[in-house]
Amino acid sequence: MRTLLLFLALILALPTQAAKRPPNVVVIFMDDMGYADIGPFGAKAYPTPHLDRMAKEGRKFTDFYVT
Repeated sequence: MRTLLLFLALILALPTQAAKRPPNVVVIFMDDMGYADIGPFGAKAYPTPHLDRMAKEGRKFTDFYVT
């Protein structure tokens, strides 16, 4: 009986997992930008409020290289 209830619970839970939306991903490429040239990484010379907010609400990748 427990096995049947567990099986039914798993079957009912599957549609909720499939209905999740994929995450939004934004990748910003910049030319000639140093690591600490924008606010999220410590820059104070130029205000970057939108990038600061994106970094605060999202995820920062600190080791990303482009060649």
